[in-house]
Amino acid sequence: MNNNTDELIYWLSLLQAPDVGIVKVKKLLQHFGTIENICRATQQELQSQKLNDAQIRAIKHPNQQWNDIALQWREEKNHHIILLSDPSYPELLKEIASAPPILYVNGELETLAQPQIALVGSRNPSHIGLELAAEFAYALSQAGFIVTSGLALGIDTACHQGALNACAKTIAVLGSGLLHVYPVRNKALAKNITANGCVISELALNATPAPENFPRRNRVISGLSLGTVVIEAALKSGSLITARFALEQNRDVFAVPGSLRNPQSQGCLSLIQQGAQCVTSVNDILNEINIFSTNKNLSAPLKSIHAPIHKLDKTEQLVLACIEYDEATIDQICNRSKLSAQLVSATLLQLELKDVIKNAFGKYFISAQNHA
Repeated sequence: MNNNTDELIYWLSLLQAPDVGIVKVKKLLQHFGTIENICRATQQELQSQKLNDAQIRAIKHPNQQWNDIALQWREEKNHHIILLSDPSYPELLKEIASAPPILYVNGELETLAQPQIALVGSRNPSHIGLELAAEFAYALSQAGFIVTSGLALGIDTACHQGALNACAKTIAVLGSGLLHVYPVRNKALAKNITANGCVISELALNATPAPENFPRRNRVISGLSLGTVVIEAALKSGSLITARFALEQNRDVFAVPGSLRNPQSQGCLSLIQQGAQCVTSVNDILNEINIFSTNKNLSAPLKSIHAPIHKLDKTEQLVLACIEYDEATIDQICNRSKLSAQLVSATLLQLELKDVIKNAFGKYFISAQNHA
């Protein structure tokens, strides 16, 4: 292990103090010089730095059991605790104003040093959004990037899985401690990621998920990455918080456009209006960031969603045009096409058999593999 155990214990103790973040820690370090001096300071000295009684009590009498859990956890295979001063601390993350003073890492530590692109989006995406997320992650992985996301359900999950499908590594940043993987439904995915990348958190190992943790998590996702790509997001979305952090960190922000009719596209469209780069292929990202894979074949654009799908008859083409690129019910297709429900139903069946469209709970959408 690279960390000095004594220094690590001081950090573990200091960070138990409530509401003592990196800004406060920096001020304390400016005054006391070292983390050891902070922890050994008298109550009066700590009070002079505007620490309250609860904070001073936590620093002077830390929960030793928490520290022991962390030290024991660190001894297990592929478990790492790295400090801001550690040589293995990610360089890009170190550049941000609110860089976490400590990171808990489960998996391959070396993954953190590789160039990363953040892919984030809605927890309630459309089918097309999920497929695009997986495709972007797959293509970026093949182009030589590590895909970094937040392990949330929806777009995040699809991005991690897309990277794994490319036999590549991926990084998941949690809004909880590593002993409480959240969401629980993604525990198996997290385990796969630790074997093919790493799962990380700045929060204490036993920290449970809480609403205030996720904006903190989002700044780490963007801080680790050269750029952030948003794939489907509502106007009030954590993904837009990630994009805002990326802008504040002077990183690139990309948004995948979507239909005006899809509420989950409104956040992306808003970002584009505000100056985020509109992307329809991985090449758009690679050209902006100007880092290319050594294998030029891997930087090919994603399949165009506007290319011809199949040689379809006129009725099939009309029905398909009524589905557009959103989900549509039979009633909606009938209203748009002015065809009978019987003819629409029969045509939809033919399109399904040709694998042009898919049906989920009575809603039809265009199959992504046929977007090209």
